[in-house]
Amino acid sequence: MNLSRRAFTGGAGIAIASLAFGINRATSAETLRIGLPAVYTPFAALQYASEQGYFGEAPVEITVFRGGSAAQEALAAGAVDVVAVAPPTAALAIGKGVTQKIVALAGAPTPQGWYLVAPPSGAQDAAALAGANIGITAKGSTTDFLAAWSAKTAGISINMVPLGAGIVPALDAGQIQAGVIWPLASFKAISSGQLREVHNYGDLVKDATFDVWAASTNAIESKADQMKAFLSGVGKAIEELQGNESKALEVLSIYHDEKDENVLKLAYSKLIKTMRPTGAVEMKEIQGALDMASLSGITGLPGADQIADLRLL
Repeated sequence: MNLSRRAFTGGAGIAIASLAFGINRATSAETLRIGLPAVYTPFAALQYASEQGYFGEAPVEITVFRGGSAAQEALAAGAVDVVAVAPPTAALAIGKGVTQKIVALAGAPTPQGWYLVAPPSGAQDAAALAGANIGITAKGSTTDFLAAWSAKTAGISINMVPLGAGIVPALDAGQIQAGVIWPLASFKAISSGQLREVHNYGDLVKDATFDVWAASTNAIESKADQMKAFLSGVGKAIEELQGNESKALEVLSIYHDEKDENVLKLAYSKLIKTMRPTGAVEMKEIQGALDMASLSGITGLPGADQIADLRLL
């Protein structure tokens, strides 16, 4: 099966697309339902794994949602078995009684490709943003946690402005003074000179990961073999892409519908090359993300040892 970007991102409503991987293979295995929060560079490995048949006989169905909150809600409702979310999102759900656990790493171990940016003529450093309006996607999002970390690190107070996907247009219009953006938008805006880097979170934030796979406890117990096949297939794809830059750039170009080689090389070097094929994630990396969430005012989260079950690795 060839998974095109059109198929992966088209559609309407909360769920952008629902795609079945391996459904046509003769198998009695129950389908493993995966929820993704967005079209995001690390998930290009799923496309490659599907095309290469790395999920074996285990049928895998992928749904792309409009953000991490929507993906998490689908897991809580039993509509999917596994989602890619940030640890604080999973912790909030678990704290409310949702029976799920973090099972593996889903992206880079640090927030590679995520930046605090400002217009070229704007603030030269984070300290200059005291009292400024800072664009984030939503309260409780990874952009919120990272912006709060920047404010704490710089010893300043800032005003968070939730803008969804409208951060770059708001910066261009002068409606905000800075914003937190993610790949590929970050690579394109910075490399073109449209925006300037203030904080490079991939380099600055240590021992905190914001891309993990979380699964329902029911799936962990009843679909363990399918989950292992899924994680193994994605891991094999990551390993091959890491060892073949030209193939990886081709996959990324199709996945993102992007032709700028410089942007694609940044996505490859900062994200694909830094991912762990084993899916291994450390408790301190999960806890680091939870600690950063507390900077944005989210308190009372369960600890990493209460929200992770790494037996499938």
